[in-house]
Amino acid sequence: MRMLVVEDELVVVALIQEFYCRPGGHDMVSASSVKEALEKEGPFDLVITDLTVQDCAGWETLIRLRARFPVSTPIVVVSGAVSENEASKAIEYGATDVLLKPWVSATIFKERVDLALARSRHPTLDKLKTVVAEAKTTVDAMKQVSMKNPPRKPMLLVG
Repeated sequence: MRMLVVEDELVVVALIQEFYCRPGGHDMVSASSVKEALEKEGPFDLVITDLTVQDCAGWETLIRLRARFPVSTPIVVVSGAVSENEASKAIEYGATDVLLKPWVSATIFKERVDLALARSRHPTLDKLKTVVAEAKTTVDAMKQVSMKNPPRKPMLLVG
């Protein structure tokens, strides 16, 4: 797995590398700004970003990254100053998950990142993301999803 970490605090980059890129683990590429991140050669299986980096702050960071990477690439926001309301807004802008700094433990960090990756790799989910993205209306999206979703399988559409 290849991950891009967009973070301008070197201590946080080192912690992510220690938590998730142990020997024989995952390949990590880091960028300290959104401009630098957008110039990195992909593909990436995962993007981890702070909302405030050297050249960008707030939702603009997330919007620019989401525009560059396909919807199938999970973006996990890691920030020290995100309220519950702002975390919901981050999800609306395309984040897969939001983690607050400092983290409780490496285990929790790894579990949440693994969950974000698992959600993005679910084949049915990929098909449904495409269906929803191509739909012209919410009603059309719901009809298309109901035709592709097996009966009695619960599903939540957000966005």
